[in-house]
Amino acid sequence: TTTFDEYSNWNDAFPSGLEAVLQTYPRPDRVEEASVLTEELAQTVRESVLQNMVQPALDNPHIQFYYFFTPYSILHMDRQDRQGILERQFQLYALTSSLLVDVENIRLYSFFDAHEIVTDLDNYRDVSHYSEDINSLILEKMAADEHRLTKENYLEYWAREEAYYSSYPYDMYFEEVD
Repeated sequence: TTTFDEYSNWNDAFPSGLEAVLQTYPRPDRVEEASVLTEELAQTVRESVLQNMVQPALDNPHIQFYYFFTPYSILHMDRQDRQGILERQFQLYALTSSLLVDVENIRLYSFFDAHEIVTDLDNYRDVSHYSEDINSLILEKMAADEHRLTKENYLEYWAREEAYYSSYPYDMYFEEVD
């Protein structure tokens, strides 16, 4: 049986960096029209978050729950941008956050603002999976209560990060390999 320390552990045994990531990322064509957040999708997300994240915390008030938004690579964000879903995704992140930040025994963190991690493809083996060093760094930052989202800051946080990723010069990663 694989231990949780070994499961999905993207350590030095896996190639990382721009070349490795690009080998796993067929860049999609840009869509003409962006997807909008429908009430149906928003309701599905609400129900899922309430059932799978909020309710377990409410049922176990003696347990502190820690949730975090992972630092997907910049090329993951490029894919969402090109697929026309980037703005919608940020709306969903804000919606999810709004449901979690008021729960007393939930601590919510996000690493979308760890731009030094996200933009350094040496941290990734593909567009989503980062190295074990980044896992350790995330745990250290959460233990220090850094990158925490609260009811006072989550709206500003998501607006700032959406602006960052919406205006990012993604093409530069593809110019380097031409």
